Amino acid sequence: MRIPQMTKTDGFQSAYSRFKAASLSHKRFFQHAVFQEAFNAAQEPGGIEKIYQQARNFDSDGVFNDRVWNNPASLNPSLVRAALSKGGMTAGGEIMSLLRILSIARGKGTNPIMTAQACNEFLSKALLLNMDLLILRETEENRIYLLHEEKLARKVVSFVGDNCFSPVVFQSIQKEIENLASQRPIVVKKIIQMITKTKRLTGMMAEAGSGWAVLDRSLHAPSSLSASFGSGYKEALGNCSDLLLVKEAFQLRTTMENTGIVSVYHAVFLMYINKEKPYLIQSFLCIDEQSKTNLRNNLPLIRKLVDSAVNYQTRQCIYGLMRLLQRDILTPDLKSLLDELNNWACKKNTQASGAEWDHSPHSSAVVAAAISILGQPLGVGQGFNPACEPAAVMSYWSQKEPTLLIKLLLELLSTERISLEFEGKSILSSRLPLVELEDHENIDVVSLLMFPPLLAIRDEMVRRSGETERYPQKAVHPGFYVTGIWKGFIRADEEDEFEKKFYQHYHPSSQVRAVTGLPQPAVILIYNREGIEIGKLTVLIQRVTSDGKGKTRVYFYSPNNDSLQEWSKGIKTSISGNGEKEGESSLLFKDFLECLHSFHFDDKQTGDHDI
Repeated sequence: MRIPQMTKTDGFQSAYSRFKAASLSHKRFFQHAVFQEAFNAAQEPGGIEKIYQQARNFDSDGVFNDRVWNNPASLNPSLVRAALSKGGMTAGGEIMSLLRILSIARGKGTNPIMTAQACNEFLSKALLLNMDLLILRETEENRIYLLHEEKLARKVVSFVGDNCFSPVVFQSIQKEIENLASQRPIVVKKIIQMITKTKRLTGMMAEAGSGWAVLDRSLHAPSSLSASFGSGYKEALGNCSDLLLVKEAFQLRTTMENTGIVSVYHAVFLMYINKEKPYLIQSFLCIDEQSKTNLRNNLPLIRKLVDSAVNYQTRQCIYGLMRLLQRDILTPDLKSLLDELNNWACKKNTQASGAEWDHSPHSSAVVAAAISILGQPLGVGQGFNPACEPAAVMSYWSQKEPTLLIKLLLELLSTERISLEFEGKSILSSRLPLVELEDHENIDVVSLLMFPPLLAIRDEMVRRSGETERYPQKAVHPGFYVTGIWKGFIRADEEDEFEKKFYQHYHPSSQVRAVTGLPQPAVILIYNREGIEIGKLTVLIQRVTSDGKGKTRVYFYSPNNDSLQEWSKGIKTSISGNGEKEGESSLLFKDFLECLHSFHFDDKQTGDHDI
């Protein structure tokens, strides 16, 4: 006979039942067990919901008698996080207290000394104070301080946020969604989740023309037909004339172009016309003459890529494909490599399960991610992984050496290794210990595959160059990026000429114009709000020019897709409104220089700019 296994949630239910059954004078002996079991249960899937189902009774059952949570009106929302972080019975008691307050706020429970309105105000303050957990921005500070590992606190705060509507909190989340979407990351899972959650919670209370409402429409009703037919959308397309389909293509393309968000309807439409009416693909994917020329010259290849890459799960790559067609990179070599990638995907789709690379992502996802990286070089992100250098190098290759990027991807897919030359010798990732990634959720599939071998190769380059170079980075960057990196190198902490050289080689007023050689890698020092250095971040300097307001700005790629950050002493990066192109961040020239740790310059050129 099979004995059912007891779960942590069962443990909570059992402890709570014993507590309720105890006499009033003996209940205190069972409180510790109830709080501890609540902590244990909250870590299980669905555990918080199970505790919440009992929350309306916590006060009447005397759960908090003689404990700090007994009087909810005296509780301080600023202490919520600290209590959750302590773990054990303290965290368990805090969880039960929060869920009790949530039940009162939603009218399910009552308390003689705290109204539903007061409970809503308490929870709103707690959510605002813990917005970084609710949204989990991909900042360097969050990554370095491992805030993404505060899993229990995140679960509790998210549960409260999912069940407690607050106009103030909604405004903050709405602004965050708009900021994230404006940066056009390749991975949009977090944006979509936030849109869906806030819509469910608010009942679409945002103003019709607000940024959030536009994003929501792009996701759930991006065109007239999709709004009218919903689940019958595919059948409706089959009954449309070409004139109506052209109109539909324009509406879908416009919402996708304006928001960077791709809906299921975009995927259904593209799959339909790709199969039935490929002559309409231009109306859907082409924005300018470059994209029309690319499509016209490469229609068979584009159709094959759509076949192998686009489905409901991978639909975000449609935006990347639209942007890829705008780029002048479809050389014969790159087209040949993309065709090879497509053939690999077709072969993988027909192989029996259990064949090579059992644990690899689905082939469609690999092709889709490759398309997105080629179309959105500045959308590559490191997530919460210490992988700014591999993210930057992949963005760099997509911009300057796209054939190399796809060639290395194909090498990895076929041999399970990457090889790069360094100082005349090959470095094979298969002979090196691979780095385990901490975060798989917030990076694309190609990055998931390529980051570990690239990190291993870079570490080996650092080790080898450290034996001969005073500054290993000076040799590593030219080797790791393979081609196009300037040989000149300078660090802020070692050279008196640092500021002068940056002006000479990067400022638009200098006689030396750093235009054709960009992007170039540079290293930034990151400080926390107390001014303490917390780490370094590799970025790519994309361009240096006027922002249109008479000020010179440095525009750069940051591996943190969430690039609206405070770097040092009140210096905040900008992501829009100051001349940024899609995916760029920027700082005033002097502010960027303030944060700059090291950079490369063309040592074959000279300049005499005075500062």
